[in-house]
Amino acid sequence: MAEFLANLGVPEALIGTLVVLIGFAVEMLRKRLKRDEKRMNADEERLDQNEIEAAAQKSAMLAMLRDRIVQSYEHHAEKGSWTMHKRDALLDMAKQYAVLGGNGTVAHMVSALEKLPVETGQVG
Repeated sequence: MAEFLANLGVPEALIGTLVVLIGFAVEMLRKRLKRDEKRMNADEERLDQNEIEAAAQKSAMLAMLRDRIVQSYEHHAEKGSWTMHKRDALLDMAKQYAVLGGNGTVAHMVSALEKLPVETGQVG
């Protein structure tokens, strides 16, 4: 490269300076790339951790909904009826359970509960 620049008529002192500056610039770019790579890896690790936490939260929500629906099923199946308010609440929970990817066992329970008579004149 130095020979190429000398053939173009660039003074030798300037060639040395250019080589040093180019070397410095390359080293700075290398350090920046390395720093950016570390930052990207840290971001990926945070995303992975966020995905793990989101999955855990989803599983916990499914478990709580399933538990509440099963409790409601057992109570109202034994009682033989339910109020409109409790019916609406349970159907909403079952809908959200399904949206979150819940299984069909709850759907069978809800289907059985939907056949129960609704108590008239009672809210809760």
